[in-house]
Amino acid sequence: MADHKNHHRTDYACIDVNSEPFDNKSPADEDGALFYPIRTSCGSLRCPPYKDDADVLCVVCTK
Repeated sequence: MADHKNHHRTDYACIDVNSEPFDNKSPADEDGALFYPIRTSCGSLRCPPYKDDADVLCVVCTK
């Protein structure tokens, strides 16, 4: 996931769908970061084998 497509994408993060809070703070709005799913786009990727407009769940980068 990353910030909104209209913002500058500088960091990508894999998000655990079953994540738990680190502390007992209330879930009040603290104007923190908002995460959006990364979507595929034909043209940037070869289609096929990739599908257009699909979620990229997580990746492992290697050299």
